[in-house]
Amino acid sequence: MSLPITDSELSFDVLNAIPHEIQRLLLNSGPIFPTEAQEHVIASALRSLRKKLEHAVLHTAEGHNEPRASAPYSQNSVDQLQALVQRLSVLRSPVKRLPSEILTLIFDLCVVHGSDPLPVSAQGPLYLARVCRTWRDNAHAYPFLWTYINFYFSEACDDRDKDVSRVGPAIDMWLERSSTLPISLTFTDLRVHDLATDGLVHLLVDRLRNNSCRWKSLSLQLSCRYLPQLFHFTPCDLKALEHLSITGYILEQRAVNVTTPHLDLTSATNLKSLAYSGPGRSGGDTIDVDWDRLSEVSFEFNPHAGASFTVSRQLRQLSQCHNITTCSLGVSLPVRFASSDQQRITLPCLRTLRVRRLAPRSHACSTVNPLVLPQLQTLEIDAAVLVCWNVRWHDRNFSNLLARSSCSLENLYIKDVYFPNEELLRCLAHCRELKSLCFLPCPRSQDILDITEKLDVSRSTSGGPVASHLVPCLQELKLGCTRDSCLEGIMGMLISRVGARADAAGVDALRRFELVFFELWHESLDARSVRLARLDSFRERFRQCAANNDNLEVSFVVEVPYLPEYIDVNPET
Repeated sequence: MSLPITDSELSFDVLNAIPHEIQRLLLNSGPIFPTEAQEHVIASALRSLRKKLEHAVLHTAEGHNEPRASAPYSQNSVDQLQALVQRLSVLRSPVKRLPSEILTLIFDLCVVHGSDPLPVSAQGPLYLARVCRTWRDNAHAYPFLWTYINFYFSEACDDRDKDVSRVGPAIDMWLERSSTLPISLTFTDLRVHDLATDGLVHLLVDRLRNNSCRWKSLSLQLSCRYLPQLFHFTPCDLKALEHLSITGYILEQRAVNVTTPHLDLTSATNLKSLAYSGPGRSGGDTIDVDWDRLSEVSFEFNPHAGASFTVSRQLRQLSQCHNITTCSLGVSLPVRFASSDQQRITLPCLRTLRVRRLAPRSHACSTVNPLVLPQLQTLEIDAAVLVCWNVRWHDRNFSNLLARSSCSLENLYIKDVYFPNEELLRCLAHCRELKSLCFLPCPRSQDILDITEKLDVSRSTSGGPVASHLVPCLQELKLGCTRDSCLEGIMGMLISRVGARADAAGVDALRRFELVFFELWHESLDARSVRLARLDSFRERFRQCAANNDNLEVSFVVEVPYLPEYIDVNPET
């Protein structure tokens, strides 16, 4: 049996078959632009090497005991040949010819830089750097790629001892590779308080203070018991900070009396957005910031696992926010804001208000009643969780808000929250300029027949004034219902607001209509079959209406309520 060819013999033989100019191209880590002559040489070398590789695979020494006429190859030799063929093939790849500027633009599209993206998306630079040497060099040399970092610890992350060793080097790497660019940090820890995490919070505070002038956006969510330690990162130089979000894990507020220290943001002269949910009922917190500079404020809108009672302590600060355009407020238990004649808070520039119900015993009076919003254009109302809270959480608070504000509301979105029909109609009576309406109330079984009757412009008195029509400028409408008895009224309302009938009534024609039909679980088979037949008939008429009106876009969705409590709830209790 002949001896296998050694690796050195193979390397010498193969490299002699590749011209030196092509070998130099193999060593180049930047963009490669072979000439036409070099392309022919590379193609010829690839054909030769592939023949050698095919021959080597057939005559490898491993697994062959019979002597052969030609010398066999070692497995290592075959691997070297395969690697060389792959490297030569890469020389002809269009990706290798991309200039670094184009490659970095592609990297931008691969990495999410938005607010609070998924944690895995923040690892994009690491994944890109593992593709090849060229991509790694370009990724490391492009600072903008490293301007967003996200840490996420779920409740299942119980190996706390390694947190510091993982987080510290990662923050340092991102800070180094982002050069001097402003950087955004999202830190989310959903685990309950544990002394083993104190070192991680101390590390976070240390990096926040030592690199204070670099932070463009900070989003921090963790147990409220860490807040006294976390707040030690201020005061510091936060001149680059534009967005700050601090959310405490409220579940533990009853376990310990937490007193939150002073949050000093006076150095954050470029701060535009502040979102804050404090330490809970027992905590005391003060915030020093130039409220007049802010354009967006959020209090207690996204508390984790409960109400933080931040609005009760910070609502008065809204009176200093003369330039905010967006405000998000979480509604928890009612509090005494002022005397019987409540102090009014006028926000002259506010255009978007979001109100979220946080708990079963929430009430909107103390949060909504003080507000006067003359420039309000969008009002969004929803609930923190989709459960059936059958306790009234508002009376005429929202319709009175629209009345005293005398605003030109254009968008009204009510979703997953108890909102009686009579209050909705009172709100719509103050919305002559309304263009978009979404009404998906909870409980899902709420009857909307009287709403569709009021929106049906064909039901108004013949020859009556246009002012008698409800929301004459409405162009987009989304409704949710569970009663098939409402379908006929919905279809009549839709037909009255499109095409020639809308023109005759003097109202804007609908451009988009979406109906979400919630199918109940407890029906018998016979009742279900009858309902499905009605739905099919309605769907066909729905499509025909859209076909007859070119400017109308329609959508009909059938969904199932998440919980059976939607069916039997009594909203009057």
